[in-house]
Amino acid sequence: MTDAPAPPVVEAPAPPAGPGVQPPFAAPPSEGRTARVWLGLGLGAAAVVLCCAGGLAAVVGLFVTGSAAINEQAHAAVEDYLQAVGAGRYGQAYRQLCDELREQQSLSEFTADVTEHPRVREYELLKSKIRGDEVAVPANVTYTDRTSESVTYRVIQEGGELRFCGPTR
Repeated sequence: MTDAPAPPVVEAPAPPAGPGVQPPFAAPPSEGRTARVWLGLGLGAAAVVLCCAGGLAAVVGLFVTGSAAINEQAHAAVEDYLQAVGAGRYGQAYRQLCDELREQQSLSEFTADVTEHPRVREYELLKSKIRGDEVAVPANVTYTDRTSESVTYRVIQEGGELRFCGPTR
């Protein structure tokens, strides 16, 4: 029997250093880490809240200024009409009417109808109310015969502007 030489013994290399190894370096500091994380999350949440609040404020601001602009334009339409009628400028007043009213009567019929009644002497326009596609403008009107009444006028949008459309029915 021949003795075969024994195979050489090969030792496996040592495994690399893994987590929890102490020497030759120090572990990173762990104190204060959670405080920094919570501080970062808090600042991020605050930024989100500020952005959302700013967006909400912008939407509310647009709504308020939009309704104020409509109120102002509706008052201007009623005021222009009442001033024209009060001054006897019936052609100018007729041109300020909405299409619906102008289709119902001609300028001469409108003039005859308006001159049957006392002229507007003074008026006070109150806060308007938006109702769907029209605006209702309440007013206290005093006529040349010293009578007065409370009237609510309709104003509608036509051709990109608000037009006087008579008293509400």
